[in-house]
Amino acid sequence: MAVTYKTLFEIKLMHEYFLTREDGTVVFSEPDPTKRLDFLVEEFMDDKPAINDDILFEFPENRIADYEKFFLKLLPSYSGCRVVVRVHPKLQADQSVLYEPMVPLPDDLHIFILLTPKNLNTESYSNARVRRAFPSIYFFSNTDTITPRTFPFLTNAVAVQDSSTQYEQGELTLSATNVVQEYFNTGGADDWYDLPGNGFANESDRLLLPESFEYSFSNATNLTQAEFVLKDFNGNEVQTIPVSNASGISSKISLDFSGKTSAPDLVSPNPLREYVYNLEVNGNNGYTGKHNVIFSNELANSRPWAVVAIKTVAPNAAFNLYAADGFLVNRKNAPGSPTLWNPAPTFEIPVTSRFAYWRFINNKDRELLKSLTLTDYVDKEDKVLITKKPRSVAKHWFLLRKTGTTDTVYVPNPVFTEIKSGSDRRLFLDVRVPESDLFPVVP
Repeated sequence: MAVTYKTLFEIKLMHEYFLTREDGTVVFSEPDPTKRLDFLVEEFMDDKPAINDDILFEFPENRIADYEKFFLKLLPSYSGCRVVVRVHPKLQADQSVLYEPMVPLPDDLHIFILLTPKNLNTESYSNARVRRAFPSIYFFSNTDTITPRTFPFLTNAVAVQDSSTQYEQGELTLSATNVVQEYFNTGGADDWYDLPGNGFANESDRLLLPESFEYSFSNATNLTQAEFVLKDFNGNEVQTIPVSNASGISSKISLDFSGKTSAPDLVSPNPLREYVYNLEVNGNNGYTGKHNVIFSNELANSRPWAVVAIKTVAPNAAFNLYAADGFLVNRKNAPGSPTLWNPAPTFEIPVTSRFAYWRFINNKDRELLKSLTLTDYVDKEDKVLITKKPRSVAKHWFLLRKTGTTDTVYVPNPVFTEIKSGSDRRLFLDVRVPESDLFPVVP
C-alpha cells in the first residue's frame, strides 16, 4: 500500500531583510496573501537567499516522539517550513480526493515548532527593542494570546500609540488612523514612519520565559524597594516577590516562579490565552511595569529565537487545520473546478528589519565633508555624516531615497550590523568609508 503524506499547514517567515528587492520593493507592500506567496516563488526562482540561512525550523527534541505517533513530519521550505501528515486518500463520487489523517489529530493538540538561530545574524538585522525588562522570546500561534488572530498572521495586533510610553527607535505602534508606524527621534522630536502592510511581529509577541529569569530596571536611580506581583489569566494573585535594599536595588533582579505556573502542553484543553500571566512591577522611585508572560521551561530553556504553537482547532476557523467536513483543508478538487488543488493553510509571520540611522565615518577618522551628491541625503554632525532619517536594512536594497521624492543615490551599506546608541535616543549603524569624491574629507 502506498504511503501518502500531505501538507497539514505551512509557515512563512516574511522577513523584510531578505524580501526587499534591488528596486526597493518590499513584500509587505502587497496586500493580497496569494500575491505575497507569488513574491516568494519569484525570489526562490531567482535563487535569492532566505531566512532559512540563519534560522532552523524544528520540533522540540523531547516532542519528536509524540509527533511521530501522529505521523507528523517537519520539512524546511523557502522562507519557512511545512508540516506534513500521513493520510488516507478518500476518492469521492465527483472524482475529488479528500485526505484523512492516518491517526486522528485531537482538537486540542499543540504542534510546537522552534525557530532556532544558527548564528547571531537574525538578532542583528531584525527590528526589536534593544533594551527589554527581561529576555522574553517571541511566541506565535494560530490561537489567541493577547489579541484575536487575523488570518493569515500568527501575531498579536500592534498596540495603539500611547503618548505616555517611551518608545525605542523602530518600535511599532498603530496610529489613530490604523496605520502601522515605526518610531524614531529626529532633532529631539518624536517622529513616525508609515509602514505598508500589517500583522507584523511586535513587542506584544515577546511572551515566552522560563520560570526563573532576570528582570532589568530601566531606571534604578533611588530605587530601594520593589514588588513583583504575578497574576493568572483571571487576575488571581499567584505569587508576590518583595525586594528591598536600603543602599539601592541592583538594576537586575533574579526572579523565580518555579512550581507556581502552568504551561501549555502537547494536548491542552484550555484556550492558550489562559496560560498568559500578568507580571506587575512597582518601585518606590515611581517605576511601574506591566508585562504579559507565558511560562514554559521546556520551550524557553533551549533559547530559540521564537516558538510557534499551532493548534488543530482555533477560535478563528480560518486557522483550523481541518475543513468543516472533517478532512484536511488540503485536497484535490473535482475535474472542472477553477483550481485543481485546494492548498493547506499558509500562516505568515511578517518581521521588519532593523531601523537605524546610517552613520558614515572616515576609515582614518578624518572629518568628512558633505559632497554635492549627498547634500539632500545626509546631515553633518561633528566629523561624520548621518542619514536625515533612519532606514531599514536589507540584503539587496542599496540605495538611499530622498525624503518626499523618488530620487535615489548609491552609498555603501552597513557590513556589520552592530547597533550603536546615541544619547538622544537615536540608534545608528556605522559605515566606514575611505576618502573619495562621494566622501571627501576636510583638507
